[in-house]
Amino acid sequence: MTRHNAEKALGMAQAKRTRRADAHGTRRGLKVENRAYLCEQGGWHLTSESRRKFEDRNADIMPVLYR
Repeated sequence: MTRHNAEKALGMAQAKRTRRADAHGTRRGLKVENRAYLCEQGGWHLTSESRRKFEDRNADIMPVLYR
């Protein structure tokens, strides 16, 4: 998966969650992926964590790959 495909998947996931929340009637408590990151195996993943929280949590096991 490329970075472009990861960003595309991110947009699709955000749209899906927003549509489901709108159909439900409220977005309260909605957890939405807002960032894609590259893991150490070379795969792209979506996360709802902030960049700062992600980097702090993974500081000892992986270098900063996405700034």
